[in-house]
Amino acid sequence: MSGTMKSLAHCRWECKYPVVFIPKSRRKASYGEVRQMLGEIFHEPARQGIPSLIPTITGTCSIADNRLLRKELIMPGRLAGKVALVSGGASGIGAAHVRIFAVEGAKVIAGDIQEEMGKAVVGEVRRGGGEATFVRLDVSKESDWAHAVREAVSRYGKLTTLINNAGIYWPQGIEAETLEKWNKMIAVNQTGVWLGMKAAVPEMRRAGGGAIVNISSLYGIIGSPSSISYHASKGAVRIMSKAAALEYARQGIRVNSIHPGQIETPILAGLTPEQNEQIKAATPVGRMGKPEEIAYGSLYLCSDEAAYTTGIELIIDGGWSAQ
Repeated sequence: MSGTMKSLAHCRWECKYPVVFIPKSRRKASYGEVRQMLGEIFHEPARQGIPSLIPTITGTCSIADNRLLRKELIMPGRLAGKVALVSGGASGIGAAHVRIFAVEGAKVIAGDIQEEMGKAVVGEVRRGGGEATFVRLDVSKESDWAHAVREAVSRYGKLTTLINNAGIYWPQGIEAETLEKWNKMIAVNQTGVWLGMKAAVPEMRRAGGGAIVNISSLYGIIGSPSSISYHASKGAVRIMSKAAALEYARQGIRVNSIHPGQIETPILAGLTPEQNEQIKAATPVGRMGKPEEIAYGSLYLCSDEAAYTTGIELIIDGGWSAQ
């Protein structure tokens, strides 16, 4: 590193997260000036074979510029070069996917029927320096899926990644469930997953491969009383994912399913405090999961790190299913 660079900034390495201090004399530097100043500092360790150095830049730049500097100067992100379509991207687990995938370098299409909330998530990503677009997506409509895929390709040139996340839930037993509500549950939770894969696979094939994660549920593996249509739909997602994994394995398209346990999302917003406490008490780790903990599972499955992983069911449930 040159003497000039050393005089402009210095680093304190804490674990793998370096903190860069900008001298007071340079704290009004523009984003471009700081980027140029730090480029040599952090590219040099990379040339020496020391990856994963992620700086936090203090004393200058906005939060958005900070994130941009981290992304551009140090590492491209685990999803660099990917274009992801996330259904149900306006809230809960879907919104966590949108945010985390964007931070990791993916260009993200957030699809949902909740337009105002979806646009808010996309706006947050853009303010943080990420790439994201909102599309209205009713997953039970084939035409909506076709539009969402077209939007991804027209804006970002390809589609490599699909998160089939949109879902609905209500508790109802076998005799109490109605045909109308059964059909609604199946249309969103099961048919929507099939339509998503059907729409995305041709573009993934053109892109040279891709990854699909279908968000099922722990209830797609184990039973419980009084949720018959939900169990049916989520169990179907599990086995559909395995079938798709085998169908496309030789085409470079990987398909896996994730099975969350009890997660703090709007889908459980109607629980009473007593029900919440019962769930926590029944979960070995003693708490509900967070949406981000599901998205990080998908992050691995959609990254090139998981190139040999297809057809699996990843359970993220705080130990519930181990009992």
